[in-house]
Amino acid sequence: MVNMKRDVHELSQQLLHKEYDALPPREQHVIRLISQRLHVSRDVLTEHEESLTFGQRMVDRVAAFGGSLIFILLFFGVLAIFSDNVTFLYPCYILLTQ
Repeated sequence: MVNMKRDVHELSQQLLHKEYDALPPREQHVIRLISQRLHVSRDVLTEHEESLTFGQRMVDRVAAFGGSLIFILLFFGVLAIFSDNVTFLYPCYILLTQ
């Protein structure tokens, strides 16, 4: 405990050029975490992903697929097949309606 106290006081002098006891509680907490070699920040991406609802996750997947190259190629393929069928069926339609 004495060793940690000395490390904390030395760190506050080295990093902030202030006495540890003169620091606000938040800065003291950060200095303690640094002295223990722990993470100071948190993973906000993981927290955000955990807070998403089922619908929001589904919308993200649909948007990821809708902007992909596979979707674009499939869309043009379906469009080409559709346009070929329309050009083939149109003369049949004309013949049947006369």
